[in-house]
Amino acid sequence: MSVLAFTHGKAGRFTFEELRLNGGVDLIKKAFVRAALEKWLSENEDVIDHVFASVSIFEGLDGQSFSYLLPSEVSYAYCERETVDDSILAVIGMVGGRQSRGLDQQVSSLALSDNFDASIVIAPFVVLDLIAKHAVPAAYPGVIADDLRLCPGNPRRIELVQARKLDAIRVNGYLTSHTLTSLAIEFIGGQILVYSQSLLNYDNKIKTYTETRARHSIVMSKTDSGDATFRFIELAPPEAHSRHEIDPSYKDETEKIGIYVSGVISVASIFTGPIGFIGLSLLSGFYYGFFKYLPELECNGLEPPPSMDFLGFNASAACAWLGGKTFRPCSIELSDALRLSGDLHEQAGIQQ
Repeated sequence: MSVLAFTHGKAGRFTFEELRLNGGVDLIKKAFVRAALEKWLSENEDVIDHVFASVSIFEGLDGQSFSYLLPSEVSYAYCERETVDDSILAVIGMVGGRQSRGLDQQVSSLALSDNFDASIVIAPFVVLDLIAKHAVPAAYPGVIADDLRLCPGNPRRIELVQARKLDAIRVNGYLTSHTLTSLAIEFIGGQILVYSQSLLNYDNKIKTYTETRARHSIVMSKTDSGDATFRFIELAPPEAHSRHEIDPSYKDETEKIGIYVSGVISVASIFTGPIGFIGLSLLSGFYYGFFKYLPELECNGLEPPPSMDFLGFNASAACAWLGGKTFRPCSIELSDALRLSGDLHEQAGIQQ
């Protein structure tokens, strides 16, 4: 036998919604059982310490921005306060019927923030798989969310499946080929760490590899209309390190040019006087050195490549509650999981 029941705000009164009985039970017997359970609930509310129920959350409309913030399935509701009248609803959000991957199905009362009607606790893999990776295309034009996947054996990390060609960027006034060679986003200790490596290719002559490490968190802010918005913030300036790789054939080519120019000047110096000979010999050595080290000089003159992270990502926070109540997030915390806390408001016209 299983029972589906709901609380109503902070009043803590439970409404009997559905009864499921195993085996062949006729409608008359089921009606008697339901009546008995309803009577028992009404007479024994003060002895209920834990209430488990299936809770539905209104799905976002098709095309709504960031609808993945709205869980399509919720595992359990948990009610545990000093008195029934103080009971508040806590929910663990699970998306698409996936397993919790280590996050307890039973939500502890510690998951509730004080002074709020409800809290939604979202597992780290959901934060990465359904929030963070959808921020990536905004930071890396050319990458799509499906290019990243959860790391096997580590549900707190997502990685780029293969290198992706990004939109060309302008460096030193020229459009330069740009590739994201690796990317990993990891959820550790209340922070979201981003490791990336990108490649700038200057006509296949000089390649610049840039490794970036950035630390982020998630905060809540308000839009001009007063709606809640979540965005990633930078906890510290990104650490970026670059190295240049010169194509050997390009280096050989410039050195041969230096030898040729130096040789022409050396021959010309034979037909000049002593002063001219000395001057042209010095000039010959200069041009040889210039062309020999031209690739290194070009590297030193390159503009620093951009550091890569996903700042500036914003997510809509609208969410509706079963029973015509709207959940308005007022607080967001990132620790072992992502916790949204807020209040429940009456709202007419919410689709059930």
